[in-house]
Amino acid sequence: MSLIHLPSDVSVEVVLKHLKEDGYCIIDNAISGEVVDAINAEIDPYLNQADGADNEALGKKTRRCGAMPARSPSSHQVIMHPTVVGATKALLGENATTIQLNLTQLIAVGPGQKAQFLHRDEYCWDYFDHFPTDIHLEVSTIWAMDDFTEENGATRVIPKSHTNKLLPHEFDPADTLAAEMKKGSVLVYTGKTIHGAGENKSNSVRRALNIDYCVGWLRQEENQYLSVPIEMVRTFPEELRNMLGYQLGGASVGYVREFEEPHVALFPEQKGDPKVYMTMMRETAKFSKTAKSVLDLTA
Repeated sequence: MSLIHLPSDVSVEVVLKHLKEDGYCIIDNAISGEVVDAINAEIDPYLNQADGADNEALGKKTRRCGAMPARSPSSHQVIMHPTVVGATKALLGENATTIQLNLTQLIAVGPGQKAQFLHRDEYCWDYFDHFPTDIHLEVSTIWAMDDFTEENGATRVIPKSHTNKLLPHEFDPADTLAAEMKKGSVLVYTGKTIHGAGENKSNSVRRALNIDYCVGWLRQEENQYLSVPIEMVRTFPEELRNMLGYQLGGASVGYVREFEEPHVALFPEQKGDPKVYMTMMRETAKFSKTAKSVLDLTA
């Protein structure tokens, strides 16, 4: 059995279909080699200072760098990739008004690194064992910053594992398939899909860019407000600022001052939109009967 590969011009609807049915898909050549090279060059000074972990959960021969929005301007076009973001909004929007960036991380898996333990990414929320299978909280991506091969430890996936309540340790590594793909391609998968990095049996480092998104009402795994200096955030486009979390996570989630949107913390001279609560409630009412009942009473 081989994993599902889709062309770079695939539609949001097709990606969404595979996320729902299979729990993952691979988009081939989603970004150019030039973009990959630029990100690698921008993150190199930070990666060169990073040490391997002191445990095999994170990988003793694996180095990791976060804060990509601050450290790599070229990563912004990956973070905001229209097909990935569009499919993510469509899936997570079934249970949430907004989405946000959950984490950004350049992962360099060194030669001899053992296979990673199998896991679901939504376990970042305190390793809670029993998330319901019909509520999606997260969409994750692994971007190939080098060619991914079986030999160099390509991420391994268990297709359709997002539909069951079995725990990862109840599976065997033999149940996994290697997400072999070319540099610039991306593995997109749900937070429920069981996966893990493979063993790097090659003589070279394999790089991956991990960009994850989650619903707007959860705490982010990587604290974007502390990872990216506020002076820098002020220079970002509004769409990227919102993705970092400078927006309401729902009608009553994340406001500042007098029930204003978080972006007023960036621009204190501005006043928030007085209609924002009802605007958000109309969005929430698309999936919430309770929100719809509030609108019916207060409109």
